[in-house]
Amino acid sequence: MTVERSGSATLSPLPLGPLQDNPLVSVLIANYNYGHYIGEAIESVLQQSYRRLEVIVCDDGSTDNSCAVVETFAQRDPRVTLIRQENSGQGAALAAAYERSSGQIICLLDSDDAFLPTKINRVVEAFTKHAEVGFVGHRTVRINSQGKPRGVLPLSVSDTVAWWGPTLLRNGGIVRHLPSCSGLSLRREVSDKLFPLFRAPEVRGYFGDRVPLLVAPLITPVLVLPQPLAKYRLHGVNRSGGASMSVPFLDREMKAVRVGWELQHTYLATAHPEVSEKFAPMESLLNYWLMRYMRARLLHSQEVREAYNRVIHHPEFQQDPWFIRWFWKWSIVLPRPLFQRAINVLMGAGAIKQLVARLSGRAM
Repeated sequence: MTVERSGSATLSPLPLGPLQDNPLVSVLIANYNYGHYIGEAIESVLQQSYRRLEVIVCDDGSTDNSCAVVETFAQRDPRVTLIRQENSGQGAALAAAYERSSGQIICLLDSDDAFLPTKINRVVEAFTKHAEVGFVGHRTVRINSQGKPRGVLPLSVSDTVAWWGPTLLRNGGIVRHLPSCSGLSLRREVSDKLFPLFRAPEVRGYFGDRVPLLVAPLITPVLVLPQPLAKYRLHGVNRSGGASMSVPFLDREMKAVRVGWELQHTYLATAHPEVSEKFAPMESLLNYWLMRYMRARLLHSQEVREAYNRVIHHPEFQQDPWFIRWFWKWSIVLPRPLFQRAINVLMGAGAIKQLVARLSGRAM
């Protein structure tokens, strides 16, 4: 395991001891007006093969029947707890749920998703086997609103323990090919350092589930399991499922990139001030230039060529699968309507992309 050194300064992972036997697992759910999905989400936790768990649902000011659905489960199973708050955003709801939790392992679950039956058992096994790891992820099966499979994410999984702290210190940004919210689990020692960030004003809204993706790899080694252990629902209402690559969408994503960089910098400045001055500037992030390039193409902006060159010559770009690199290199010549359609396909995990990934050996 490598450690980043800046003169006498060191960025090292948080020391973790062995996990106790049969640990309590807390599943946190933030809900807003998903009364037609929240029951399936809770039921998928209660039906887990691993039994020592609790479910903390924070309802974020829903106006539908969500609370009635959750209360039905809470009345029949004491492991389910409902918290209510005024509408404050996903980050604030997750923070409120966390404050009521007691588990040594924290699992996140979107209220429109569901766990597969062995998910928690596999996560506990992973943390037990790899005592140095504080952040475990796994692949998810994408499903549509009717529950039909629509591919598996992430496409590329290494299934090895990785310490990303030095890389993020140099390059900033996010560890690529990590799963979505419902595929993330944390040791409590790590989540205790993360969840104060959920209360930050810029995180209280839709940005909450990105905090672990951004900050946890600066705290602890990461392990992503190759097995799909949850269902990730796309139904045209959730942001990632219904959005298309438009200028307003890219503006929001560029804002998210900036907020993410600020969160990482805030954490480093607080926890590791001795190395925080070495943190990469936001303008060095590959995601930042990808967003700028796509936005410039859609607007016919004069900065297209600069942003394009920044993308294809970025060090992280060379780590992408060959078909991703091939697309971006040739995207500069695509007419705008075709470019927009193509990036919508590329940013998803449709059948064609899944097939190409398998043929290239990048997906398991």
